Amino acid sequence: MTVREVYAEAIKGKHYSLKLLIEFAVYEKGVLKMTDNQEALHKFFNPKHRDYVNKHLQEYEVRKNG
Repeated sequence: MTVREVYAEAIKGKHYSLKLLIEFAVYEKGVLKMTDNQEALHKFFNPKHRDYVNKHLQEYEVRKNG
């Protein structure tokens, strides 16, 4: 499954946080591509990165939604 497919499932299943994470990683940071394998998302779920990811997602959400 690709990141694009996970993104589509996140939209369909109303998983807002996952959708936001993918948008952040692909469009804001450019560290992922929609064509990457879903395994590339796993680094964002690593417990040692949780605080960093959450902080940046909150800031991204504010910028995105105004």
